[in-house]
Amino acid sequence: MSLQTTHPHDRPHPAVTGERSGVWRGLEEYGSWVFSLGTHIVLLFLLSLFVFSLNTARPKLEIVSVFQTLEETPIREVVTEEDTWNTDSDVPVLATTATAVIESATRQVNDMPQSPSEFGMPELPTETVALVPDMEKVDLDEFVSGIQGEVVTTDGDIGSVDRITTEILAALKEHKVLVVWLLDASESLRTRREQVIGRFDRVYQELGELADREPDALLSTVVAFGQKATLMTKTPTSDPETLRKAVRSIPADDTGIENVFSAVHTAAMEYRVQARKGYHVMLVVLTDESGNDLEAVDKAVKVVVEHKMPVYVLGPLAPFSRREVNIRWVDQETSEVFHLPVERGPATAMPEYPVSLFTFLADRPRTPVLSSGFGPFGLAKLTHESGGICFVYNDGVITGPSFDPIVLSDYTPEYVSQTEYRRLVEKHPLRKAVLTCTTALLEADFPQPQTEFAAGGIQFAIRGAFRNIEASYDAMGQVSDALVAARKHYSKEPSNRWRAHFDLLLGQVLVRRLQIESSVPLLNAMYEKPKTCSDVACNAFALSGAEGSSLLDIPEDGGQAGADKDDDDQPEKMSETELARMHLQRVVRDHAGTPWAVMAQAELESALVVQWKETFVEPPEGQPLPWDKSPGEWKMLSEEDRKKLEEARKKFERFRRFREEEKKKKEELARKAEAKGPGGKREPPKL
Repeated sequence: MSLQTTHPHDRPHPAVTGERSGVWRGLEEYGSWVFSLGTHIVLLFLLSLFVFSLNTARPKLEIVSVFQTLEETPIREVVTEEDTWNTDSDVPVLATTATAVIESATRQVNDMPQSPSEFGMPELPTETVALVPDMEKVDLDEFVSGIQGEVVTTDGDIGSVDRITTEILAALKEHKVLVVWLLDASESLRTRREQVIGRFDRVYQELGELADREPDALLSTVVAFGQKATLMTKTPTSDPETLRKAVRSIPADDTGIENVFSAVHTAAMEYRVQARKGYHVMLVVLTDESGNDLEAVDKAVKVVVEHKMPVYVLGPLAPFSRREVNIRWVDQETSEVFHLPVERGPATAMPEYPVSLFTFLADRPRTPVLSSGFGPFGLAKLTHESGGICFVYNDGVITGPSFDPIVLSDYTPEYVSQTEYRRLVEKHPLRKAVLTCTTALLEADFPQPQTEFAAGGIQFAIRGAFRNIEASYDAMGQVSDALVAARKHYSKEPSNRWRAHFDLLLGQVLVRRLQIESSVPLLNAMYEKPKTCSDVACNAFALSGAEGSSLLDIPEDGGQAGADKDDDDQPEKMSETELARMHLQRVVRDHAGTPWAVMAQAELESALVVQWKETFVEPPEGQPLPWDKSPGEWKMLSEEDRKKLEEARKKFERFRRFREEEKKKKEELARKAEAKGPGGKREPPKL
């Protein structure tokens, strides 16, 4: 793929050469030290023969139909093993001989009653359930508004539980009610489980006013889930104390697997008997992850819709286009801090945008964890189809800005089956192009290109780093070509979300290409004639952005900097700079108040011109530091340089002391664990 730049501000072709070293002769007769010197000269000469260029004809990224791979591994049926109760004999249960055992796990989905529509909206219950109950009967501190089938953002579980209480109250006016509390059994949910049961007294006191009119009008049961679903109460009960004991007796599930949709299916199948007896069965799910069995969501939806069981979820806020986030977990016994990965996304059926796309500038912050404004796809779909509510809240993991749910309502994901999702993508060429490119980039998993280089041995480091740079550049080119080819379908795409995906991704990959183009001449020049640091406290060089070189700073031909380009301009007549600016500005303009606009603005402000900046990196063990100088060398330094080196030395030593202290703490914990014998070593939990 040849490199072309048509705009005056685009970087020129990066092939930069320097003068070649001369041939050395007759060094053998000058002794061993001269021979060593000559060897190094020859090595430098050979290195200088390499000139890096981005003209590459070998493809690095295979862009094929996104569904070609998916069809080879069809969505499997839910493992039937998940459809059995895991009964814990140690947990307290009601004094009854009744045993809750679900039907045979080998029963096929086709044996169950068919739902009204496999992929469309479910039939609503024939009974009218009031959205807002008689508030004279309700005495709650907090009330979270929301409409059935929607996602509601809350500040925590208490308000969500109170809102669910109003739903129960409304149902009690027309039916007997059975509430199934499905609680995540992982260690990370212990505090939230306590908060929920701490609200039980208040909830059941309010509910008792209506439930007292008829025996067993309100029953509840507790199910714990992790890898398996565990029934904590053998039969439904109206006693809040029994519920509290059951919740507090939930054994921690340390598998790190949360099969929430299998648990919902299991519970719904078990309590459909009560539904047939006239009970309005409501399922309440408490979890902090998106679930590890997404393939089971359609099966769960089928049974809850068939038996008119609304599902209410108290879950996490899904990050924008990410599957995993890291949460901070502190071991209460040792005070050791861990940052553990948890699955909380994506908010869509498939990752639709490669939010983790690499950054090329050393001084450019990594992509922040932004809010999607929605719940995890499977949980949101479950509530949407069943007529429940998905309550989501941010527990501090997502630190970016919050977004107005009214604005984001125009970007709601399609809560459909995998089959229907594929059909919709195939039907709309723009979606297919975006999803295909996103999948290719995520599967390629390009490493972060090196942006910092130690001055010592910089030629070898540049030579090694260029392979990744070349592969990244070629991949960005193939993605941009595929997206530009799909641009003709833009006006026919009805979804705001997919149009935002398209504009942001195209603009972002073009910015990366322009940054790489700008860096290659610098890499070539440094490779052929390495520089030395002018700052005495520095020992490395970093590729950083030049101030005033962003898309907002560079004027267009005959226009002002940052001016909007006509969206109807032909892309083949535009430079990569103009094309990137046009698409990113369209995101900011047309999708204001969304995560796409936040990311597009960051790209518009990102420098396109790269420059070397002196910095400091910790050298390998045994290599000298900038202040490791002889007394004679210290005397030759100016007073300012000596002061600067001394400050840098103290700062570095503080850092080393801190690191050594942390290392000693870990070693001490390991010794204590070893002294306890087998099983004494404490590992962080699988959340």
